[in-house]
Amino acid sequence: MQGFEKSRLIVVANRLPFSSMKVNTKTGSWECKISSGGLVSAFMGVRGMDMTWVGWPGEEIEEIEEQDALTRHLKSQDCVPVFLTSSVAKNYYNGFSNTLLWPLFHYIPLSMLAYDTAVAEEQWQAYVEANERFAETVLRTYREGDIVWVQVP
Repeated sequence: MQGFEKSRLIVVANRLPFSSMKVNTKTGSWECKISSGGLVSAFMGVRGMDMTWVGWPGEEIEEIEEQDALTRHLKSQDCVPVFLTSSVAKNYYNGFSNTLLWPLFHYIPLSMLAYDTAVAEEQWQAYVEANERFAETVLRTYREGDIVWVQVP
């Protein structure tokens, strides 16, 4: 395929490809430990393409200065963070995605699930907000010709 070797792959996943991310108390800089998860391992084998990973850091980072510092650090590792509040992250992923979408797409009838519609509405709103944040981040990152792999639920 013409030009494929120079294409950039943008991987969009719930989490960034790190099992832990923390600030080193001595240096004040962020340290990230690469995950050994399946998706990360699968993309480690991709060759001939630049890759950028878009995802949630795994915890709420409220301070703009911390967000900026983490964003700068992750840029050097070809990663772009999507900042979510703890509530949105919990309700979008553990709530709507895992409570409703996962069973729906794995052939478990929803009638078998005890599902509170008031909770469902809150989780749906978080799902919409999280997906808007992911989409905005991808749009800021995207360049013409990029290939985007979306693994976000």
